[in-house]
Amino acid sequence: MENGRRRHGQRVASASRYRIALSEDDPALLLGSSKELLESTAKIVLARVGETPPNKYPALVTRALEVLMLHPKSAPEQPEDVMEPVRKILGGAVQIALEINKLRGEQGTGHGQAVAPVRLTRRHGRLAAGAALLVPTLMFDTLDDESAPWRQEAAGSSR
Repeated sequence: MENGRRRHGQRVASASRYRIALSEDDPALLLGSSKELLESTAKIVLARVGETPPNKYPALVTRALEVLMLHPKSAPEQPEDVMEPVRKILGGAVQIALEINKLRGEQGTGHGQAVAPVRLTRRHGRLAAGAALLVPTLMFDTLDDESAPWRQEAAGSSR
């Protein structure tokens, strides 16, 4: 039970910081909070399945998506007319997570900047943050889904 409460607490803390940033007129803070939410979610996923998280953000997010079978290369097989668009959508989710990190490195909080970056507009900050929210939502929905394909894969490999 303690582990479940801690996981819930981690989700609430990241989501709270994200909501605060969303309410502010600060696109840099919003990008930093979005990247933190993505990173925290990936770490929670990997902890839940018993894997040590990679140190680098791209590998961390990619691995969490792979474990949940949400990466286009690890998506479960289905008829091709279904899988082609699904793989493209999953690829878009991967790109969102990776591009948020890139944008945060250039425009967001979390790195001391020698020169102030060209300010991202509030509209673009909210666009990036809204897009970023898709990935943790997808990961948590899949992590909590008792019938998700990753669970069958995990059960099969533990036999």
